[in-house]
Amino acid sequence: MEMSTGNPLLDCLLLLGIGGGVGYWMKKDTPERAEALKIKSANDATVAISGQKHESYQKAAEALGKSFQGNQNIDPADAQAAMTALAKNFGIIS
Repeated sequence: MEMSTGNPLLDCLLLLGIGGGVGYWMKKDTPERAEALKIKSANDATVAISGQKHESYQKAAEALGKSFQGNQNIDPADAQAAMTALAKNFGIIS
């Protein structure tokens, strides 16, 4: 079955209009897709914040460890307690 208006230019414009409409309909965000994009964005932000927090913790833990190395009077139990408190402060452990 062939559809035609009898005018080749009008047929071409009609096909372009239909194609554009179908393309728009296929690209149109559904509520589910919009929600999925929001969730992905929130997850990406959480991962970025978590990475920054762990990087800050790592720097603080390294500095604390270096301070222990220079001081021979530090009790190992005190050093471990200080490292544990630091990890709790950064939310690494609970």
